[in-house]
This record gives sequence, C-alpha cells and structure tokens, in this order.
Amino acid sequence: MQNFIKRWSGDSFGQMWPAARAYRNEVFEKIMAEIFTAAPDVWPWIRDHHSLKWMRCAFNPDIKCNHITNNLAEVFNNWAKDIKDLPVVDLVDKLREMIMVLWRKRRRIGERLHGKILPAIMVQLKARTRRLGYLRVVSSANWSAEVHDNGIRHIVKLRIKECTCLAWQHTGKLCEHALAFLTTQKNVQLEEFVHEFYSVDKFRAAYERVIEPMIDKTQWPKVDKWSEVQLLVQGVA
Repeated sequence: MQNFIKRWSGDSFGQMWPAARAYRNEVFEKIMAEIFTAAPDVWPWIRDHHSLKWMRCAFNPDIKCNHITNNLAEVFNNWAKDIKDLPVVDLVDKLREMIMVLWRKRRRIGERLHGKILPAIMVQLKARTRRLGYLRVVSSANWSAEVHDNGIRHIVKLRIKECTCLAWQHTGKLCEHALAFLTTQKNVQLEEFVHEFYSVDKFRAAYERVIEPMIDKTQWPKVDKWSEVQLLVQGVA
C-alpha cells in the first residue's frame, strides 16, 4: 500500500483499503472501477505488481481468515528482534525454545478454559451487539430475516450460518446483520453460531503437540558428512 501511495494520491485512491476489505465482489469491483476511472494506469500497475489475492472477496471462505495486512509477520519479527543477530544454529535453537515455552503456556491456558467458544471471541460479539441500532430487522421465520443496513438489504439464514454480506462466511464469526437478527429472539446462544475454528477444543488441539527439549550443541553427535558453503559475494549495485 505504501508503494501505491508513493505513485498516486487523492480521494479516489484512498478507496484502496475499502476495496481490499470488501467481502462482496460487486462492492470491490465498483470501488476499483472508480479508481480506474480516475487513473487508468493504476490497473496495469496492480496487474504487474500485485497479482496475488489481496482483497477479501477473493479469499476462500473455508479458511475463515480476513487478514489483508502482514501484521502477523510483523508481530513475529518483533518477538524475535532481540535474537536476530545470533549465528543461524543458535538462532534456530533459541526460536525453538521460545516457541516451546509459548506452546506450554498456551496449553496451560487451554486447561483452564470453559465453555464451547473462546472467551475473547464471545466478548467481541457481545460488545458488537450494543452497536446495532442503525439496523432494521424484518423476520420471515425464526431462522430467516431481512436486515436493512443504510439502504442495503441483506438476508440472514441462521440454519446454514450465512448472510449475503458474506462477512459471516469469511470470518466464521457472526456479522452485524446476524447479530441484529439474533438479538430479536429469546433464549438464543451465540456460541451455537460461531465456527468451530474459534472453539476451546480447537485451541487446545492447536497446541497439544509437545515441542521436545533438546541438549545443547556441545553434546550433539559428530558426523563426517559435510559440505563446504561458498561465501556469497554481492556485486556493487
């Protein structure tokens, strides 16, 4: 995005983030059409430099991921910043130790968790139910409804856990439209409508494998097989 901003600026180009965040393809195409109209040379640049899937509408909804930034990589990089200058063998060994400790911590957290869905997810959803006054729900049945959202009408189907805004399908967490519909009903458990990827069982399963402790390198067995690695010499740019 920073490379894009260096080349183009203006109100239209500020729409790149909304385009990337759009779950519906028609919304993405509408925004991009406005950008291409303002600057026809944007499309060739995007085609040549960003051919990968960077927009949510192109993601596979089965993976339940809507990340469009490299924040996860940045978090890991920051986590390991103090050891990056170590020799490669020591670096890998230290990373192994750090991850081993982290996984042990997560397993202990998992042992103390209760309920079906992770508490952090439930806190998010319950907080969002307090900001739904702008939506109007028109039910057709206990499991089906129209939800009016600032002039746009979406359809929520509780039985199949879908909304035409597609956010529910992509994230696995209830969208605002589904939440608005559910809050009109009695004795409804939000946990029943959250994807299993956010379950306590899946959290425990993610960290159930043990990263084994290792002896230090002075105790490693000696081997005869080795190959010489040539020094990589970088030419003058």
